[in-house]
Amino acid sequence: MMYDLVGIGAGPFNLSLAALLEPTGLKTCFLERQKQYQWHPGMMLPGAKLQNSYLRDLVTGVDPTNRHSFLNYLVESGRFYRFLHADQSAVSRQEFDLYLKWASSRMEHVRSGGEVREVDYCEQSACFQVRLADNSELTSKHLSLGTGKKAKIPPEASSFMGNDCFHASEIALRKLNLAGKRIAVVGGGQSGAEIFLNLINDNWGKPAAVTWISRRNNLAPLDETPFTNEFFAPGYQEAFISMPPAKKDQLLSEQKLASDGISGETLRDIYQSLYQREVSLGLNSEIQIKPSRELTNVSKIASGFDVAYVNKIDEQWESTQVDVVLLCTGYQYHVPTYLYPLAEKFDCDASYGMALDPQYRVRWEGNPNNRIYALNMGLMSHGIVDPQMSLNAVRAATIVNDLSSEAVYQLSSDGYLQWQSLTSESQTFAA
Repeated sequence: MMYDLVGIGAGPFNLSLAALLEPTGLKTCFLERQKQYQWHPGMMLPGAKLQNSYLRDLVTGVDPTNRHSFLNYLVESGRFYRFLHADQSAVSRQEFDLYLKWASSRMEHVRSGGEVREVDYCEQSACFQVRLADNSELTSKHLSLGTGKKAKIPPEASSFMGNDCFHASEIALRKLNLAGKRIAVVGGGQSGAEIFLNLINDNWGKPAAVTWISRRNNLAPLDETPFTNEFFAPGYQEAFISMPPAKKDQLLSEQKLASDGISGETLRDIYQSLYQREVSLGLNSEIQIKPSRELTNVSKIASGFDVAYVNKIDEQWESTQVDVVLLCTGYQYHVPTYLYPLAEKFDCDASYGMALDPQYRVRWEGNPNNRIYALNMGLMSHGIVDPQMSLNAVRAATIVNDLSSEAVYQLSSDGYLQWQSLTSESQTFAA
C-alpha cells in the first residue's frame, strides 16, 4: 500500500499532526520506536511542570472540538472537575504524559514498536521507502520527521560519559543514590534548576556537596509576561519567516529568556529551600551556585572528577572536585541515522536545524512532488516558537492544509501586537 504520509516518531509534534490528519481520509502511518508510549521519561522528575498552558495541547488551537483535546482527556478520565478545583498554576509533566499516552492509544494509524532503520527514495516509483528494524517496508509519497534532537554533550566531558557523568535527559531512568557524593550540575536552564532543587531537597539521598555551574549571569527567569507571549502566536511567526537571516539571528539571541529561562515557581522553590536549610542547619558552604562560569575542562582524578571553569566576571580560573557530573546542557539538531541515504540532499546545522519553507517542507534536492516535513527542526526558518509546543496545533494544521491542498483548518493570527506593516489596501482603508 502506498501511504500519503509516513511520520517517523510520535512525540507531541507528530502526534498533533496524526490527530489533525485523522478526519481527512488521507492514508497515513506514524511510527513510534518505543513499544510503550513515554514522553521524555528521563526527565520525569517529582513536581516537574509544563511551561505551557494545557490549552496548547495537540489540537485545541485549531480544532477545539477534536476528540483528542486535553479537555476531552479530562472528561473521559473522570477528572474534569477535580482538575478545575485543584487550581494548579501549570499541568504536571506526569499528567501531560498520561494525556499523550491516552491520545496515541486511540489512533489506529499510530504504530508503537515501529523502529525505522533506513529511509531512501525510489526515483522510479517517486516515493520514499521506509525500512523498519523488523525488515518490513512502507512506501509513502511524503514524510514527516518528528524524532527530535539529541542530547548536547560538551566536548570537555564527552570522554567520561557513564555512570558518574551523564546528561540530564537520563536522570529519571537511573536508580540514583547520591548520598555522601559531591555533585556538579552544569547548565543554568530549567532542567538544571529542577535537578538542583531535587538535590538540595535530598530526593536522591543527602549529598555531601552540590555545586551548580552556569554560564548565565544569573538564574534568569522565564519571561512569561503577556506581550512576550505574543512571540508564541501565529502572527509573530508569520513576520519572522520573512525576515533576513542576520535579523533572525539577532532576534533569536535577544529572545532566549522567552523560552529558555527558569520558571518563577521553580526559582521560588529553590530560594525557599535554601532559606529553610539555613534556618534548620545554618549557612552551608557545601551548597554553591556559581553563575557566569564557562566550563573549560573535565578531567579524571583519583577521587572522581576535576571540573574546571573560568569566572567571566573577574576572569579567574576555578575548579571543583566532585564524584558525579550532571550535564544539563540542552539538546542539538542532527541528521538521524535513518536519513543517511538522503543526507546529501539537504543541510542540517547543529545550531539551527534544517532549511524549511513556511509550510515546514525541507528544502531538499529531490523531487518537489515528494515532500519531507520536519518538525522541531526549523529554528532559523520559523523562530523561537519552533522547538516549543506553543503552536503545536498550528504547525500540524499548516502541514495538513499543505498535504490536502485546501484549507482543512482555518488559521488565524490573533494578537494585539502588529508585527508586519499594513498592506497598501489596508492603509487606504484605514485612512
